[in-house]
Amino acid sequence: MSGDVKRLYDSDGVEIVAGCHIHFGYGIPPVPVYAEVVERGGRLVALTPGHNPASAPVATIVRYFECWVEPHVPMKAYLDDSVHCIRCGKHLGEAN
Repeated sequence: MSGDVKRLYDSDGVEIVAGCHIHFGYGIPPVPVYAEVVERGGRLVALTPGHNPASAPVATIVRYFECWVEPHVPMKAYLDDSVHCIRCGKHLGEAN
């Protein structure tokens, strides 16, 4: 990413960069989103196929939603027994 672009961080302070994947959710009940981050025109964009819109600026996502860079696990997941991995079903606080 260009040096003149503002750096963006997830809810735990991990920098979001092109090529990483982020997790966030929206709506009631929450709809989970797993998005690849790419750079378009000097801006970070999350690709969200299957959702409307199909892509969104990462700056907008981090402003309005909690989000996390994978494989980073949000700190609150270690404290919340109801938070489980959507891929394997393990509690996110469990050791791998």
